[in-house]
Amino acid sequence: MNEQNTPGTRPPSHRGDANFPEESRRVPDDEISLVDLWLVLVRRRWWLFGIALIVFALGTTYALLQKPSQAYTTTLEFAAKDEDPLISSDAVVARLERVVLPELKRRFEAEHEVGAPSIELTHVEGSRLLILESSVSEDRLPRVEALHGAARDWFLSTQESAYDRNRSRFERDLEQVEERLASEVSGIEEDLAATRDELERARAERERLQEARGRLQEDLEDENLAEQSEDLLRIRLETVREDLSMANSEVRELQRVISELRTERRETVQRLSIDKAELEDRLADLQAPDAPATAAEGDMQDAGASLIMALSAVLGGMLGIFGAFFREFLAHAREVAGGVAQ
Repeated sequence: MNEQNTPGTRPPSHRGDANFPEESRRVPDDEISLVDLWLVLVRRRWWLFGIALIVFALGTTYALLQKPSQAYTTTLEFAAKDEDPLISSDAVVARLERVVLPELKRRFEAEHEVGAPSIELTHVEGSRLLILESSVSEDRLPRVEALHGAARDWFLSTQESAYDRNRSRFERDLEQVEERLASEVSGIEEDLAATRDELERARAERERLQEARGRLQEDLEDENLAEQSEDLLRIRLETVREDLSMANSEVRELQRVISELRTERRETVQRLSIDKAELEDRLADLQAPDAPATAAEGDMQDAGASLIMALSAVLGGMLGIFGAFFREFLAHAREVAGGVAQ
């Protein structure tokens, strides 16, 4: 007759597992005993260590058989104004990823009859830098160099076109401002010269009238002057005085015009000089595209092999524990099946 398990006891196969007190081996049926789990691992330790060692050996072998790889990078700089790319960096990256690189890879594969390496694009936020990076083995390095070079040439070509367009526009605007400055100042200078000539003529006329007035006044002071002659001189003197008043008004008006022309010239020079300085600053702020670190080879990547070995050790330990418990389950299942058969 089969032995029945009563509450608080373990199956017969577990009663002599170790020399632990009876209380440590008497647990409720619906609870997991950590002591029993530990005893299973101790009993099946060779399964645990064996599986863990096999998995670790397989992972290590795989890691060591992998060809060493290199990080191959190409660093590019956008054409920019005040550190802001002339062409949106997102638009450039999207075009590279969706149009340019697929086309370059297609041409590369058609020409070399081998698969094209992959390229990862990274735009460094807040800067002009665009980094092209590939992880390749040493024997594929020439392929990566060719593909990176083609991508670099396309990038520099489009960026240089944008740079040249903006530079030409700023230079054209600057030339126009300089021409306006020269033209407007020249026109004002011509008006000033003509007005100065008019002023000199008006001053000369005023001096002549002043001299005529002085002579007439001297003639009027002559005691021997006849009465008719005195009346005539007074009429002539009054006429000269009116002409002199007009000459003084003309001189003052010409002086006012000269003052206004000087003010206009100063304001024109200031206004156009500011426009010129702004354009010169914009022109100076333009930054040409560049490839400062074209195809810079990185160090050998040993981190990949180390990571694979570490993961193999962890996975081996987990599979070893699982294998030990599974082996115990099979042994217990055979024991129970044998007991039922008897």
